[in-house]
Amino acid sequence: MKKIILLIIIFILSITTIFRFSLFNHGNNEVNIKSDSVITIPRKFTKIEYDNFEDNIDLSYYSENKEINNDYIGDLKIDGLINQKVVHTTDNEFYLNHNFEKEYFSQGSVFMDYRNTLEDQNIILYGHYVYKDETAMFSPLHLLKDINNYEEYKYIFLNLGEEVRKYKISKVYYYIMGSQNLIFYETNYSESEFENYMKYVDKAVFYDTGVQMSNDDSFITLQTCVRNRDDLRLIIIGKRIEE
Repeated sequence: MKKIILLIIIFILSITTIFRFSLFNHGNNEVNIKSDSVITIPRKFTKIEYDNFEDNIDLSYYSENKEINNDYIGDLKIDGLINQKVVHTTDNEFYLNHNFEKEYFSQGSVFMDYRNTLEDQNIILYGHYVYKDETAMFSPLHLLKDINNYEEYKYIFLNLGEEVRKYKISKVYYYIMGSQNLIFYETNYSESEFENYMKYVDKAVFYDTGVQMSNDDSFITLQTCVRNRDDLRLIIIGKRIEE
């Protein structure tokens, strides 16, 4: 009887490990998948305007959040679509299932890749797709698969307390788990690495935004899961722009 119980425990732990590993695993297979049905998300968002985004610096707000959680680095906002606090710690595991107060929460938090610094070329942020609430976390990013939504949601803001960085969405595509070419997860690229990456991204994008990118650019990458497709991740790339 004890042996059976032990085997059951080992099986459950194995399944849990596989699930957690799959969220950020980058393996060795290549599949050509470019599109998927566009989901409709109920409009429950408060429109946040950032026409003069420098005026939205609020050091007291930043300090208050920093006191609550020292892992806090700022807020990620897409007008009317995304409004999430961003955290950063020493691994990509903890905030998969913990909220801003570090309490267990299945939806997790939006977090920056543990390898990142804010000086890197590519700032990588992860957030869950929430099956039961398509307005939560990074679920609304799936609206950007539809070119008809691009103009309304094309700007990303990263409020870091003393500065607000503005990005313009340049690429929307599916990362295929195991791809050796759609490598979104590098924090910095050499010239040849970037050219190779963009070559394959341009083949995979849902549509052409008209935003050109070079290896001299800084950019932000948002990653989330795809409903009923464990082999895919939705990737949004935003090019940093100066006002």
